[in-house]
Amino acid sequence: MTDVIEDSVMTAFGRDVTYDVFYDEVAVRELGASAANPLAYKTADVVPTILVTIHREPASGDEALVRTWMAALKDSDMLRHAEVHVDYVAKNGEILNDGTPLILSF
Repeated sequence: MTDVIEDSVMTAFGRDVTYDVFYDEVAVRELGASAANPLAYKTADVVPTILVTIHREPASGDEALVRTWMAALKDSDMLRHAEVHVDYVAKNGEILNDGTPLILSF
């Protein structure tokens, strides 16, 4: 599943971005899913948190860009639900945008 998300992140935001995907460990254990069966994540009602770090200052079209990317994930049936946090961090590690992330969900 993370390979699919990685491709979509790179397509939407370019190469100057990093990301992490987190699932609630308890919910995954209850589901009985494993990395060997990534379809279980997709079909279950387990909501991942996707942390996207963009290595630049925020731009005015970022929220629309993130919403378009989220819609593509949902429309292509990659994910049913997700919470997305977008942080802005300079390449030298300096936190930009006063550390306030853009948080959206679907």
